[in-house]
Amino acid sequence: QNGIIGITVDSSWAEPRSESADDREASELAMQFHIGWYMHPIFSKTGNYPPVMINRINALSQQQGFASSRLPVFTPTEIEKLKGSSDFFGINTYTTSIVYKNDAQNSGNFRIPSFDHDRNTIGYQDPTWPGSGSGWLKVYPKGMHQLLNWIRNEYDNPPVYVTENGVSDRGGTKDVARVNYYNQYLGAVLDAMAEGSDVRGYVAWSLMDNFEWRAGLTERFGLFYVDYEDPTRKRSAKTSAKVLAKIIETREIDLEYLPEPEVFIPEPGAAMSVLVSRMLMIVSLAFALLKTLV
Repeated sequence: QNGIIGITVDSSWAEPRSESADDREASELAMQFHIGWYMHPIFSKTGNYPPVMINRINALSQQQGFASSRLPVFTPTEIEKLKGSSDFFGINTYTTSIVYKNDAQNSGNFRIPSFDHDRNTIGYQDPTWPGSGSGWLKVYPKGMHQLLNWIRNEYDNPPVYVTENGVSDRGGTKDVARVNYYNQYLGAVLDAMAEGSDVRGYVAWSLMDNFEWRAGLTERFGLFYVDYEDPTRKRSAKTSAKVLAKIIETREIDLEYLPEPEVFIPEPGAAMSVLVSRMLMIVSLAFALLKTLV
């Protein structure tokens, strides 16, 4: 049937805090420990875990009194068997972190031993980046471009499928922020492709609003709005659904295209803001009327 099968890894770009050697090293540590841990054995020419993981965990294990490295060792047969065992490189990616190295005093307060201490980087996000309906998800399209560039350079340009990419909000169907997100992140994918990245496919997360882990139904990622109060769970196309449909149909990103949703449902916060504004207006008018009567 000529099918393909591959592996997807949770991925995000680790942006160095500055151009200093230490911060660039922190970026590479974060990428190798987070992505390379799974993908280096499969996609690198040498196979095995990333050398920086092998060397660092071995050295720390000795310092911590272990008889051998805490990182399991592949046999030569396993190394060869794993190399090239995936037809494509899948990524689920949403956001970016800025990273720098943990210091000798362990200011990151990482448990010893632990994965975080082995990796030895501290991450944060720029508060000026646009937010979303999720505290962890800030919008930084450049991170998508950098991530794809890193994969291309690190693993000799494997076929890449973006198997999840999207942004959350708290509700509403005229989801302009989601439209902007897709326009910008798809633009970043196109930029990486223009530079040589072999991106074969892109999947938006998600088709419709869903139960989102610990956030439950409070964070919405869908292109289609789900009415959880309706027993039939009625679905309605948001603005973003129409925008993405046009991108797929025309194979172009039209930054001016912003259609109305199938049904207009305001964001919860927006509805409350309107209510508060009206109440304040009524109070102001009441005070003005009292002044004229006194």
